[in-house]
Amino acid sequence: YLGAALRLVHGAVPYRDFVVVHPPGIVVLMAPLAALGSVFGSDTSLALARDLTALVAAANVVLAALAVRHRGVRAAVVAAAGLACFPMAPAADSTLLLEPYLVFFCLLGLVLMFHQGRLAPPRRVLLGGMAIGMAGSVKIWAGLIAASLAVVCLKRIRSALVPFLAGCTVGLGAVCLPFLALAPGAFVRDVLIDQFNRVSTGSAVLSFAKRVWVVSGFPALTLPAAVWLAGAAAACFTVMAAASLLLHRRDLLPADVAVVLCCGAAIAAMWVPNDVYAHYVYFPAAFVVLVVGVCTGLRPQPRPGPGLRRRRAAAAAVLLAVAAFSLTEQAGYAERNLTAARSGAVLNLFVPPHTCVVTDDAVVTVAADLFDRQPAHCPKMVDAFGTWLAEGPAHEPPTASIGRTPFTGPYVGPFPAAFVNRWGRWLSQADWVVQVAKTSSYIPWTPQLRAWFSRDFELVTGSSELWVYKHVRRTPPPVAP
Repeated sequence: YLGAALRLVHGAVPYRDFVVVHPPGIVVLMAPLAALGSVFGSDTSLALARDLTALVAAANVVLAALAVRHRGVRAAVVAAAGLACFPMAPAADSTLLLEPYLVFFCLLGLVLMFHQGRLAPPRRVLLGGMAIGMAGSVKIWAGLIAASLAVVCLKRIRSALVPFLAGCTVGLGAVCLPFLALAPGAFVRDVLIDQFNRVSTGSAVLSFAKRVWVVSGFPALTLPAAVWLAGAAAACFTVMAAASLLLHRRDLLPADVAVVLCCGAAIAAMWVPNDVYAHYVYFPAAFVVLVVGVCTGLRPQPRPGPGLRRRRAAAAAVLLAVAAFSLTEQAGYAERNLTAARSGAVLNLFVPPHTCVVTDDAVVTVAADLFDRQPAHCPKMVDAFGTWLAEGPAHEPPTASIGRTPFTGPYVGPFPAAFVNRWGRWLSQADWVVQVAKTSSYIPWTPQLRAWFSRDFELVTGSSELWVYKHVRRTPPPVAP
């Protein structure tokens, strides 16, 4: 995502000049940091982007409290603590990913649209719709949240529904329309068609048990016990929340209904993709904690006494345990970031600046401050995985992900001829090729392309984290028929 912003500030337009398989919101948001990278280096931009993401995640905790503040201090504290200590939050907020920004704008929209649990005046509803539109410019999952909030606005069409939809249109259009106008076909292909194809023809589909395991926030634990634990936790939450909401259904305010609908929509979004990654879970978690907060606020205040003190002590113990688990997860994801930094440092030992580098993982060259310091003839490709989705075979590239056996490769196709020839041209333009996995499964390695690469490139260094090849011969790449 930062690489796309670096390309943008240097004049290359997403969708028109390179593939981005998400809406352009994150690219626009990161453009100021990318501009700083032009002066201080892309490694500095990456550090600032990670810091900003952590601050956004902290702001989400505050917004979660504000979204349920109409149910009292206890509800606000429960929602805020739940999101702050959610064990898989580090999967989303330890580096630059979409989910913290998606949640930020969704929660901001909720806070703006409601006042004391009821729909706010039209101007605030308009601003809330603009925030939801901005969320849609970050990730298309926000469309489910927009639909849920539109249902709540149906009772007040003129003063709520119309301003809300107008705000969504303005927020989404202000970010997306310029890119749509510059490359309408590529924009629709990358943002909509490629995502639909990824769902309908994806090669890797998680089983129901493993999906529950990931979505419940326990992927750090091992199967099969974790599946039962995750299923039990999900079942308990559903039963207890449903019972509380039904028991107090006459006391529910429009904001409560909105929170419940958004929670259901966010959880449903986890069953749309064929594959689910750990950072996806931050999105439904943000709304699950809101439901818990609402249910907590609906319950009568407990009477003081020994029983209350024991319950509070037990709750504090559970909170501390979850926080400790969250810290261990944070340490694990921080180690992954350090791995990328180490790879960038190693890369600087071999690859000089202002040379053309082609890579299957842009974060390595961004961390080494090599990504945007390249000759004009160098390929503008940013995302090898997304490029496969847009131009390669009609399924995801073979890759390791949570809950499945790692791919051992190489994948032999078949590949579209145009896709193979494009990669052949990119590799022929490269002075250096950097891969985070030997024989990257994101590259269409036909036998002819592999043989040509072996003749023209020499391995400079190779390890489990980084493989660096130097272009030593300049023969034309093979042309796929």
